[in-house]
Amino acid sequence: MVHPSVAKCLLLRLVSLYFNELDHHSKPLEN
Repeated sequence: MVHPSVAKCLLLRLVSLYFNELDHHSKPLEN
């Protein structure tokens, strides 16, 4: 298995990338 801290770091990076994508898609709609 992957080391817990490494898995946590990767998960946080995926989540941040996901929310960045949402921000890019939602900002043009709001303005």
